[in-house]
Amino acid sequence: MELVVALGVGLGILALVFPALSEARTLAVRSVTQSNLRQIGVATHAYTQARSGKLPDSLPAEVGRYAWLNLVRLPRDSELGDARWDGFGQLFANGYTDTGEIFHAPTVEGEPTWTHDISYRWATPRPDETEPLACSYDYCGDLRWESDSASRRRHRRIDDRYLVLATDAIRCPNIGGQGGFSVLRGDASVLWCDRPVLASQAGMLAEDDSFPAIWRAIIDAAH
Repeated sequence: MELVVALGVGLGILALVFPALSEARTLAVRSVTQSNLRQIGVATHAYTQARSGKLPDSLPAEVGRYAWLNLVRLPRDSELGDARWDGFGQLFANGYTDTGEIFHAPTVEGEPTWTHDISYRWATPRPDETEPLACSYDYCGDLRWESDSASRRRHRRIDDRYLVLATDAIRCPNIGGQGGFSVLRGDASVLWCDRPVLASQAGMLAEDDSFPAIWRAIIDAAH
């Protein structure tokens, strides 16, 4: 009888502890992700201050390959030439951050996205690379996503008070917990958006044609 009681008490304690541990892990992941975004924001501000407020260029944004907006290094291409840094990758290439680790988010499942292989690729870029190097966050691509007209989408500056620089909503849905995502704003602040439907659908809808609508929804959630 005493054993049964002891087991019942133990199971009751576990039922209380496990949800708390899961929530703590989720909050820790969100904290790391938001810290990464803040560091990216600070580096972007330093980059733009040396360039009259102009954001890093993005070739995928220019040619309409919006599904590539999370690429920091483009692969070698027969038309575009050698592999090269792009978007947020220019922050690293120009010395505004000394590590690529801030561009790689942890996951709630505990699998790291910053691996030895990824670290090596950041440290030893080659002009003949045929594989792209991606990060966990989508860059706005210096586009004005609020506009329905493609002709008004370039070029954006850091001093735009409505600017959303980056988000984890597309590549890491629900990374910070069920029903939300983080955005990096133009003033280098990071905002948590509690939007369950958008958080669950953004990644699934991430095709070139749907990116303008996704970004407009993310921007609306951030204001």
